[in-house]
Amino acid sequence: VIMLTANAIIGAKEEYIEAGFTDYLTKPIRETELLEMLLNYLPEKLVCKKDEQEIEESENKERQNLNNPGLPETEARTDESGISQIQLLKKLEGLDVKIGLTYCMNEEDFYVEMLQEYMKADKLSDLKRFFVAEDWDSYRITVHALKSTSLTIGAVHLSEQAKALEMAAKEGNMDYIRSHHENTLEEYMGLIDKLQEVL
Repeated sequence: VIMLTANAIIGAKEEYIEAGFTDYLTKPIRETELLEMLLNYLPEKLVCKKDEQEIEESENKERQNLNNPGLPETEARTDESGISQIQLLKKLEGLDVKIGLTYCMNEEDFYVEMLQEYMKADKLSDLKRFFVAEDWDSYRITVHALKSTSLTIGAVHLSEQAKALEMAAKEGNMDYIRSHHENTLEEYMGLIDKLQEVL
């Protein structure tokens, strides 16, 4: 039994193993760490590794699929000029596509799907409402979610800003929240607008 947790503090692994877990992984999950964990615990007879030629063929097939207009809406597409969504996303300020892809098993169609989910789960109105109501506990919970989802798509700076707001709410530092709330929301709104243009 593998514990999946955001708790990455020193000594956490030992604590979970002592509680009876076999091992643990910290969120967000990275492809290499997940694969290493699977290989570590799966019986050898259940593991079938691809050779170099199979890997190359698989990658070529994926590249061809990106240009297939019959793909589902969630998959990476190209526009009229032949530029893929991923190429356009790489040009967006505040978004590190490479980091986002590492949290999506380097699958471009999955990454695009995650971005679409990120846009749908707009936390803007909740953050504004909790801020005005001074409901700091709900604010902290919502900004925590913004921190995590932003990092998962590669919006590193926004994630760091949300993390700082979360810590301020946890520590009762309302002055920090009041002076950084608007800037964080502006960056968040700007990112959503940019993503809507591309996707």
